[in-house]
Amino acid sequence: MRLAILGIGPVCALGSGIQSLRTGLQGKVRPNIEEKIIPTSHGEKMLPVYQPVAEGLDRFIPKRALRRVDPFTQIALLSTYLAIEDAGIAFNDKSRVGVVFGSGYGPTRTTFKFLDNIIDDGDIGASPTHFANSVHNAPASQVSIFLGLTGPCSTITCFEHTLSNVLVTAWDWLNQDVVDYVLVGLGDEYCDVLGFAAVGMNAGRTKDMQPMNFNACTFLPGEGHITFLIAKDKSHQEGYAKISEIRMRRDLEEVKASISNDPVIINASGNLQQGKSFLKVQQKQLKSYSNLYGGFPTSSAFDLAVGCVSMKDRKIYPVPESQKKEVKLENSIICLEFCREDEFNIYKLE
Repeated sequence: MRLAILGIGPVCALGSGIQSLRTGLQGKVRPNIEEKIIPTSHGEKMLPVYQPVAEGLDRFIPKRALRRVDPFTQIALLSTYLAIEDAGIAFNDKSRVGVVFGSGYGPTRTTFKFLDNIIDDGDIGASPTHFANSVHNAPASQVSIFLGLTGPCSTITCFEHTLSNVLVTAWDWLNQDVVDYVLVGLGDEYCDVLGFAAVGMNAGRTKDMQPMNFNACTFLPGEGHITFLIAKDKSHQEGYAKISEIRMRRDLEEVKASISNDPVIINASGNLQQGKSFLKVQQKQLKSYSNLYGGFPTSSAFDLAVGCVSMKDRKIYPVPESQKKEVKLENSIICLEFCREDEFNIYKLE
């Protein structure tokens, strides 16, 4: 069985909606990068951070209904509504729609606000609203509530393995005929604690991310959320692409063999550990677009979206430092996700 991607709703530093991602790939818009001041024991450091441009949620939900919804959940809601709008599908039976979301860190700003409440004011001063919004499954539950969906709802968090596990869960629900559609959402939020950790690992020494420079640390943190509307593959369905394979590989020779014939999008984010592994599998067809949305545990979901747009448009968009013009895409494309040393997840799009 293949998974058909019918709609995509990205919210990232390029803007909100699939067209914002496409215009970024076309070089018509620059990502929104904001400089954050990070206090350290060696003084204040400036850290460029990819921040999402989240606009248009009030088209779907009245502002007064969002008063107690944290910002991370709001961008998750926006990306979900955009994915459904992009697909142009109405859910006739809402019990047949599943929701499976994934996040590496979850709503970090709200989590640390809740912890600060406890530290400063004790248990009695802790905000119940902050607590409710601090758990990882808050975005998925709010999506189910606002959309009135009564199918299965799950949240998965396992850092760099999150995308693969979320997609396998969606595949399993569809294969067992539990649902007709699955809303697959992935995202992460930036906070000052993550910024402090990033500076401690030498991030911020460059003002722009250079994902294809595998010999230097050019990592810059980002934030965003993306939702895919996924169904079983049917020949009459329109959409972006079909996910035909999801594989985990620990053997480098197997990885090289798996990516030998197709263009490959990698989730390189300027991380030196990633770079060492990508150098071992480096081939001419490796491409990265992380400089458009920044680095975070689930940013590889945006790589998957780039692959889907490329499949629909039948072209490989230019990437910095190597490719200067668009190239025609023939048959399929691979998304190669680094997990840990010499361990990769491979997604094939047709």
